[in-house]
Amino acid sequence: MNLLNALVLALGVTQLLDWYSTRTILKNGGHEQNPIVKKAMDIFGVDVFLVAKGIAVTAAGTYVGSEALYLLGALVGVYIAVVIHNWKSL
Repeated sequence: MNLLNALVLALGVTQLLDWYSTRTILKNGGHEQNPIVKKAMDIFGVDVFLVAKGIAVTAAGTYVGSEALYLLGALVGVYIAVVIHNWKSL
């Protein structure tokens, strides 16, 4: 497995963990702090929004990573931080 594939896989895993942790927090009475994301979740539903966002982020990351690997690495780093933040709220 090359570095691009490993980073794309890591990005996909972080999207799954973000979906799970966000969904669990919301189910347990937490609330979305980003007003734009909250509005999108209200319109489309939590799961539809989170799955669509995960697919879009992973697809965009794959494209960007094929052009500039360091940007994909930075995106993975951002989502690792998001997941860590969410996990602390579980």
